[in-house]
Amino acid sequence: MKRIERHLLALALCAAVPFAAAEEVAISADRVNLRAAPVPDAEVVGQASYGERLVLHGSLADPWVAVSVPESVDLWVSSELLDGDTVRVNRANLRAGAGVNHAIVGRVERGEKLVVRGRAGEWTRIAPPQIPEVSVYVTNLYVKAWAPPPPPPPPGAAEPAPPAAPPPAPPPTVAPAAVSAPPPPSTPSEEPAPAPGMADEVATLAPERPVAPAAAPAGGLASDKGRHTVLPSPPANDPTVGPAAIPASKLREGVVQAEPGAYSGTLARSPVFGAHPAKFRLVHFDAKGVPETVCYVYGNSRQLDSMKGDALTVSGAVYWFKSSSMPVVFAQEILRATAR
Repeated sequence: MKRIERHLLALALCAAVPFAAAEEVAISADRVNLRAAPVPDAEVVGQASYGERLVLHGSLADPWVAVSVPESVDLWVSSELLDGDTVRVNRANLRAGAGVNHAIVGRVERGEKLVVRGRAGEWTRIAPPQIPEVSVYVTNLYVKAWAPPPPPPPPGAAEPAPPAAPPPAPPPTVAPAAVSAPPPPSTPSEEPAPAPGMADEVATLAPERPVAPAAAPAGGLASDKGRHTVLPSPPANDPTVGPAAIPASKLREGVVQAEPGAYSGTLARSPVFGAHPAKFRLVHFDAKGVPETVCYVYGNSRQLDSMKGDALTVSGAVYWFKSSSMPVVFAQEILRATAR
């Protein structure tokens, strides 16, 4: 009898404590990449559309924000780890694709029931479990906090009365001016003193943004045996900038960094020789067929390599490196203009 009473008391306490609503975020751009890890070259698991709401698993203050996997995205698990739709091992990895070469998106525990959407060989396609242990990452440049709209007033509720107008202020009383002797004339050396603090304030004002980027400094960065540029390691306390987390020491000073931008051209690898801030670039071809660099592209090397030769429009955060006079775009959205 006492055991039953304890169970009833526990159920009553649980019912009395409301569950905290999960905090949601909204995607603020169209076709935003969702990555398997909080790094710019991690595998793209799927994409989210403008206004799509996802559950926040991390912090909006992070450069890469952990969120729930959208229901429209498929995840994969090895079929040998399942008994029907139930996980039969202590911990099973969920991957972005059907194969161990794809990135791990999260893990589920023994006994977890999954929603099976299909099978391909030794792999099972599932709906993403909506748990914090299964997350994808989106740059904080394209995500914002979401708040539900206020509920409408109940039917028949009286509208709140407008605030009462304040009473008119009494007319000011004007005292007669006191008659005093005129001040003595000032000497030429007695100049009026400036307002306190204004001289320092004006001196510290900076322009809103530079009109044009500064010229690149001479020299460049060391290359890794001619294959591609290797950026030098920054100091341990070097701050990073924007969603791509570029060390500030590698970027130009006095130039607006990590602002959204878009560039179009044909995707190509950067030249083998010389110092370049990224492995890939967009180019235009002149009348003689010589490629001219439009911008450099920073992102997932495997995906970009599969798009070489395609006419693309790449948009994302734009950076200006010390080693190059051309912009570098951290690819967040890629539109292909030609069919492969």
